[in-house]
Amino acid sequence: MQDFPRYLVHSEAPGELGWDIELRLERGSAGGLPGLPDADDVARAVAAVLEGAGSTRVTASLIRVDSSPVPEPAPEQEA
Repeated sequence: MQDFPRYLVHSEAPGELGWDIELRLERGSAGGLPGLPDADDVARAVAAVLEGAGSTRVTASLIRVDSSPVPEPAPEQEA
């Protein structure tokens, strides 16, 4: 099962403006893009766009990596 990194990119600007963007990234089977070879680079690029749009504070954080199948439900117990 392939891992899918998840990132939270948070931005703030005066007047309670900003964005919280959650990214789930999956690289193409032949690789990433020129200039964006891995998931960290994509998160940084999104952060840079927000900075360029006037955000006064931007953070990009890896929040989790999903790689586990959905668990089977617990068997019902008789009363």
